[in-house]
Amino acid sequence: MQTSKSRVGIFVIALLAVVALAAGTTAVAADSPASPDPTRLIIEQRGNEFVLNVPVSRLSLSFPREGMIQKAPSSTEVSNQHPRYFMFSHETSGTILTGWIESAESYKGFDAFWKAELGSLSRVPQIKPRNVRTGKVGEWEIAAYDVNLPIKGASNTHLRAEWVSMGTWIDIHVSVTNTESIEAARARALKLLESLRVAEKAPPSPTQE
Repeated sequence: MQTSKSRVGIFVIALLAVVALAAGTTAVAADSPASPDPTRLIIEQRGNEFVLNVPVSRLSLSFPREGMIQKAPSSTEVSNQHPRYFMFSHETSGTILTGWIESAESYKGFDAFWKAELGSLSRVPQIKPRNVRTGKVGEWEIAAYDVNLPIKGASNTHLRAEWVSMGTWIDIHVSVTNTESIEAARARALKLLESLRVAEKAPPSPTQE
């Protein structure tokens, strides 16, 4: 017999697949650091951190591992390959972190971004954002919202966060789905966002080509 917690997990996996397809999400696991393509995402483990880096970008993104594991989206979640997409999860807390590192030329401002996201969500009957909040967390421009799940006792909350600097756009989506209170789920999502560190990379040495 399935527990409430296991039903939440199964529903979330299916829901994420639907959302990804509606938004046209495309993704694959990142290349290894040996990749010769400077436009592909590199993900490294350095001590207790994950460090994400696109060689042509001047910025890097890092965050504590703390139980997070890198995930490769299933084929049902993608239609094409995207070389700068990433996905991590913390299975015991129901937390998922996804995003892209892109050129800032693709970013048309937060209002336009959020309007487009709401349009994508409106095409998914299972998702009706509620308690929508927008604002800033540090240098991140954010939109936060909750979703009612058809499972008693389940909480589902989301954070979309955008960072634009030095010609780079970092797009983050944190979702938390578990049996905690919605307030605790929101706090968990915010804590993860606040743990993300964006830094300017050191310039290459003169001897590097």
